[in-house]
Amino acid sequence: MLLEAAETVLCYFGFDRTLLGVTSRSKNRKWWHQMREQRQRDIDIEKSSNI
Repeated sequence: MLLEAAETVLCYFGFDRTLLGVTSRSKNRKWWHQMREQRQRDIDIEKSSNI
């Protein structure tokens, strides 16, 4: 639980388990991962529309 909390905090700085090679997470993603992915998609769409 402590490691997941640290990952949650560090994910805003670009760190993720996949960068460290630990990809044994379950397919059930946490809600904050889904929100982060949606936010990144929104940012990418906004960048492409400003060009």
